[in-house]
Amino acid sequence: MRLTFQHVSKRFMTMRGAVDAVHDVSLEIKDGEFFAILGPSGCGKSTLLNLAAGLEKPTAGEIRFDDRVVASPERRIFLPPRNRNVAMVFQSYALYPHLNVFDNIAFPLRIAREKDAHIKMAVKRAAEMLGIENLLERKPAELSGGQRQRVSIARALVRRPEVFLLDEPLSNLDAQLRTGTRAELKCLQRELKITTLYITHDQTEAMTLGDRIALLKDGSLVQAGTPEEMYEQPKTTFAATFIGSPPMNLVPAKVKEKDGRITLAFGDATMVLPREKTEQAKQLKKQQVLLGIRPEHVTLRSEASGQTLSGTVTAIEPLGREALLHISTECCHILVLTTEKDLKTDERVFVCFDPNRVHLFGPEQQTK
Repeated sequence: MRLTFQHVSKRFMTMRGAVDAVHDVSLEIKDGEFFAILGPSGCGKSTLLNLAAGLEKPTAGEIRFDDRVVASPERRIFLPPRNRNVAMVFQSYALYPHLNVFDNIAFPLRIAREKDAHIKMAVKRAAEMLGIENLLERKPAELSGGQRQRVSIARALVRRPEVFLLDEPLSNLDAQLRTGTRAELKCLQRELKITTLYITHDQTEAMTLGDRIALLKDGSLVQAGTPEEMYEQPKTTFAATFIGSPPMNLVPAKVKEKDGRITLAFGDATMVLPREKTEQAKQLKKQQVLLGIRPEHVTLRSEASGQTLSGTVTAIEPLGREALLHISTECCHILVLTTEKDLKTDERVFVCFDPNRVHLFGPEQQTK
């Protein structure tokens, strides 16, 4: 099932006036794709999911399942959830406490008045997929958080939906269980090949699960692409800092041209840009530029030079095989990922940026 949002907007009326939860979002989720919607709280992620499910009506735009229009206020079309063959899994497990696991999973099939033989076979198949076939007689109170979430997913899958909608389903799990469940969920989706829309505020989840990612901010689409594109080619400073852990460094810089060469000046350092980045830099001359550099692309030097930025180590975060250094310089605060273990706080250091890994953001790309 291909899912398309075409210039979709959703406006809520509140006591304080109109609120645009989703504003002019256009996306196409391919058939069988695992598509992650990423963004901070209040950015419109869950509203977009509810619009796909039919729990909300769009204020403007069009939603299509393949070539079938399921919602369009302009054309006065709106298909209710029961006619969309979608399944949702929520952050809260939403299991019926008085029913055992078998009956919780079977519930949507019984509502649809399926035959008992079909229900028994479908529940058994879904339970085996998720490794909970030995828990079918238990009540939800007897299950761990991870087991409850598996039951919730099985209940959604048992209907064989055409679109699978997940609203932060792993948020209530501890870190270790979340990692394992994440891998299982990805394998399950690949096996079933169900078009999946996954909502999360966790960029690690989005990067590891999504075939593609859409990043939202204040109800608007900031950028969409593969995890690699989102990480390597951020279009705004918001995308650059929201995706990646630790976030990208942003350094105020000036673009200069001398003898046909383009350089960046920041703090007490200068950098000669490689040729493939000079055209963009020429267009940004005489503007307030932010230089972006990932912490893993910053290296330490033992001595100062014209291309190094001097600073002081203010904090060290041990991460096992690496350490994250917080370095204060005259122009900004820098994060550095390094394998060096003999550094101390208040130590004077010199950092160097890899010019091939530098990103430049002009004024129109600088978003908070």
